[in-house]
Amino acid sequence: SLILSFSFLLLFCLIAFAVLKKTLGTNKLYEAFLATGFLVKAGESLANAVSNAVNILGYDTKEGQLFADAGEKLSYGISVKNAFSLNAKEMGRGVEIEEAFFYAENSGGENELFDKIALCLNARDEKRRTICFKLIEPFFLTGTGIFLLVFLMNSVLTLLTDSSLFI
Repeated sequence: SLILSFSFLLLFCLIAFAVLKKTLGTNKLYEAFLATGFLVKAGESLANAVSNAVNILGYDTKEGQLFADAGEKLSYGISVKNAFSLNAKEMGRGVEIEEAFFYAENSGGENELFDKIALCLNARDEKRRTICFKLIEPFFLTGTGIFLLVFLMNSVLTLLTDSSLFI
């Protein structure tokens, strides 16, 4: 019975820490867009800037492959919107990113495009972190309450019922 309650506690803690690490971890897509925006503002060509962002994302990741393909398309002279059009849908907020590429291409604001997408991704992450920080205390209180309930039911309740049998 004690093994059940402590195994629940261990499982609860492992799941909680995995969720916290995923939620509060760094967003490499945000960093890639931020680095690309920085390189474009510094005078680097758009194709090279996008290709260099692959180093941040990693070549073996899905996003890294998408940026590598977009960098190759940009080096051939394809527009930014068309280079990222198929790829943007797989990057989390695909519709918003694709709209940003469309508006940047039509207004000529490609230099500011990657910084604005990075700010949008950062704002989304900050909202998620804020919600996580607000829910972390009730989540752990609920887990602790369930652990205590299981622990007390398995240890104290069995002692009380066993002692009443001997009287």
